Amino acid sequence: MRLVRPGLLALTLGLATALLPATAVNAAGAAGPPPGSIASMGDSISRGFNACGFFMDCVGRSFSTGNDAGINSHYLRIRAKNAAIAGRSYNDARSGAKAADMPGQADKAVSQGAQYVTVLIGANDACTSSETTMTTVEAFRGSIDAALGKLKTGLPTARAARRDRVRQRVVDFNTQLAQAFAAYGRGCAFDGNAAFDYAFSLNQVSTWDYFHPNASGQAILAQISYTAGFNW
Repeated sequence: MRLVRPGLLALTLGLATALLPATAVNAAGAAGPPPGSIASMGDSISRGFNACGFFMDCVGRSFSTGNDAGINSHYLRIRAKNAAIAGRSYNDARSGAKAADMPGQADKAVSQGAQYVTVLIGANDACTSSETTMTTVEAFRGSIDAALGKLKTGLPTARAARRDRVRQRVVDFNTQLAQAFAAYGRGCAFDGNAAFDYAFSLNQVSTWDYFHPNASGQAILAQISYTAGFNW
């Protein structure tokens, strides 16, 4: 995902979605019936931070698990096709989280028996106090692999972002996400950089920090990422 404001960092993030059950995948690799539960893994963007209040989480407007009709999150889009998912929406993301937090969040998703998981991570790994403290590509990939390993083991039927250098680090993160999800198998899908390639306008970004998507930004993120994911 790219957030742009003249004079500010053009931030890019990786976004991937995973869903299950793999047993419902047909020979052509198409997705089966809509899932009956959803969990969100990631950082403040998945928490809807700044989408409805000054420097506060707003999970109701999360592109992933939110219940605000104006956002039309993944959860609401799936619920329209499978009412069984109602009440089984879990936001395990944490504002400030980095890739290193993904294994722990994966443990939560496993304990919740999540059948559909969204993962959006990388902003806090790249946006640090200096270039030297950015998460290394190797460490980022290691954390993602560890998290996916937990999902794959714990949910066996699951399918489970100076300026130019920082931007390149997140491009590298996106590459690692794509490769990690490909290694997971056909039950895990990368969005093909659909969110990365979208140029967010200023009216889709919080005016408090010009970083987090506002309600309009969460809505477009939900649309882009859901469309680029699985279909039922």
